Amino acid sequence: ADWEGKYNCVVEKDGKSLEAVFEASLLEVETDLVEAGPSPVDFVVGEEVSAVCKKLETAITELTWECNGKTMENGKGNVKIVNKKKYTKISFKPATLDNVGTCTCKAVGQGTEDSADIVIEGNDDCDPTTCDPKCGQDEIEVEVEGECC
Repeated sequence: ADWEGKYNCVVEKDGKSLEAVFEASLLEVETDLVEAGPSPVDFVVGEEVSAVCKKLETAITELTWECNGKTMENGKGNVKIVNKKKYTKISFKPATLDNVGTCTCKAVGQGTEDSADIVIEGNDDCDPTTCDPKCGQDEIEVEVEGECC
């Protein structure tokens, strides 16, 4: 970004001068920074639900989670956010129907931004102790380069 801006170039030769003005800017590069884990993610009210984004680049300078348009904060309410070298994970424990919707992991890198959406679906009609275990989810297990999250 130090080279961006307007430049004035003046060439003088044999008592004559020529002046030109030009503008330099960097092209914005489209780079995938994150990739969504499984979607949709289902849960039973009262249990834990997690969504995962794999980090595709190491040069991520900022990473945030938004759910239904609201920026999420680790430790606020039932929200837990974990950022590891290869992935980021948001969990809701205990999950409520307020957690149903779309969560987006947003990443900012050197000269680029990226995001990935994960749909979260909930069910309050099922008692996890008597219902089909496929109805709920204890913990999401996604392997990211040999590491489970």
